[in-house]
Amino acid sequence: MSDEIIVSQTFNRHEVTKEITSGTTKKTVTTAIVETAQEITLTQDAARVNTDSCVIVSETQNLSVFGDVVKIEGKLSLPGKDLIIIARRIVLENDSAGKPPSIVVDGPPLKEEVRTRAALEKGAQPDNFPWTKVKYGSNGAPAVYEFNVVRNAEDGQSAHRYPHEMNGEDGREGNPGNAGGNVKILCEKISQLQRLFEHLILGLKGKTRPDGPLSGPSLSFATVGSLAELPKDGLNLVIVAFVGPDLHIRIFDGARNKLVDKKESELVGGERLNALKTSFGISIPDALEAGGWATPNQLGTMSVQDQRKTLVEQMSRITSLPNALFNTLNDRDLAGRAAVIAFLLQTGIRDETGLKVDVKDLHNILVEEVARNCGRDRAFLQSLDNQQLVGLALEPGSSNQFVVRGGMLPIQDRQCGRLSLAEVLLAGRWASPNQLSIMSTERQRQSLIGQLSRITTLPYEVFDALNDRELAARGTVIAFLLNGVFVMKRT
Repeated sequence: MSDEIIVSQTFNRHEVTKEITSGTTKKTVTTAIVETAQEITLTQDAARVNTDSCVIVSETQNLSVFGDVVKIEGKLSLPGKDLIIIARRIVLENDSAGKPPSIVVDGPPLKEEVRTRAALEKGAQPDNFPWTKVKYGSNGAPAVYEFNVVRNAEDGQSAHRYPHEMNGEDGREGNPGNAGGNVKILCEKISQLQRLFEHLILGLKGKTRPDGPLSGPSLSFATVGSLAELPKDGLNLVIVAFVGPDLHIRIFDGARNKLVDKKESELVGGERLNALKTSFGISIPDALEAGGWATPNQLGTMSVQDQRKTLVEQMSRITSLPNALFNTLNDRDLAGRAAVIAFLLQTGIRDETGLKVDVKDLHNILVEEVARNCGRDRAFLQSLDNQQLVGLALEPGSSNQFVVRGGMLPIQDRQCGRLSLAEVLLAGRWASPNQLSIMSTERQRQSLIGQLSRITTLPYEVFDALNDRELAARGTVIAFLLNGVFVMKRT
């Protein structure tokens, strides 16, 4: 990295120099100060050298930045230097190679000759060797006195009989390392996603607070009739809820602060929001598995079209209604109707003979069962679509009297954010279905650990110490933050 700091001419830059004499006297820049009202990016990405608004940060100079919006792009390494940023807003982004943002001011490494002291030569006398009178003798021979003699060991000698030959001296103390630098940041706001990581990942680091150790972040799904029913307190908790038909996101950090509390109208609309809402629902493969109409292995070999065709045929067979009726439904509605049937069958509420009714009646049957077994208001339940109704019936809780079993169990796990390692890799877009099909469980685990370590910049060992369920839970939260929080409107 060059010592020169390259900035746009529109930035106000000052330099602090000092004279260094080594044969000749020359001025060396020790600190750079950048002042600007424009948005700037701090980076050490060589690909950004000729980009306007970029400050290429030197590794050999202190840096002070006074600005409005300051972006930190990728890793900033300033060994032993000081970094000061005072800004209204700080935004953290990956660099062009995808490396996550970080600031490292560790002391520079010692030179090899200083860091590692040379070992004693064979037979050399150590420093401070004790002056000890030693008596040596043997049967029939006079004793021989020697002082401070160093002898080399020979084959067959043992430490307790030949202590001077066999016992070496203690290693010398290492030299102190070079001093690290300092990072001082004062800002009004940090970009939303990184602020969430900053608070939520505290649990992953195992830090403690006065009220005890932090747990890892968790993701909770809910379907409620009003905001009043959502938790008002949480520890490292991400809540994704349907309040009636609308999505609501509420997030608490490791200090129980409410970081985010946004209703659907405060989220960015369009395909991204629709995809997010759909991701919390029951898919056609989910419905086939829930009803016991296809195994996971069978689903892995079926095309999307074959999955839909199979589900339509099963629905028609059970209800005795024509295929054409179900073919007119979109994927979400088809999976929702099938999920109602699967739930009624798997919980033993109805058998197939009792399901030969009008499609609309299936919804009403489940509304009555949920009202009776979960203590929910019927008017509220009638306002829910089939997907939301089944999701509510699967929510665990003391008021839920349903006994979930069979193919509904894995669906319940997914609805409650309890995903497998493979499902988390898919949710985070860190592996494709084809890649997962040839990956062992251990390889899936290693891949997920690698991704979480890369994203959070925490050591691999932090995640490796978790069991599979804990690891999947951490991955689920991060996958949601990456793919879900981006739908939030920027303020």
